[in-house]
Amino acid sequence: MGPPRGNDRPQDLTVKKKTKSSGQSVQKRSVSISGHRTSVSLEPAFWSGLKEIADHEKIPVAALIGTVDRTRTSNLSSALRVFVLDWVRSRPSKTYKPTFPR
Repeated sequence: MGPPRGNDRPQDLTVKKKTKSSGQSVQKRSVSISGHRTSVSLEPAFWSGLKEIADHEKIPVAALIGTVDRTRTSNLSSALRVFVLDWVRSRPSKTYKPTFPR
């Protein structure tokens, strides 16, 4: 592996899929944060959420991950999941309709 490159973004790098016992696919992506390479494993829905947030903020996904990394108190993958969940919950939803039984 060569030296870290600051312009690497998760969506530009190789994706390795793992399957958990629950059947959910996990994508492992490499990212450069503050000049250090690390890997992050997230379900596709969370990668999509990060991209949506980054697009909304007009910043690269890698920059968004770096922001979460600087403020986290748990492992990075968990912190990213909570970040996406909090962002989704904070937005008013006009289309969400619960589909679970009442």
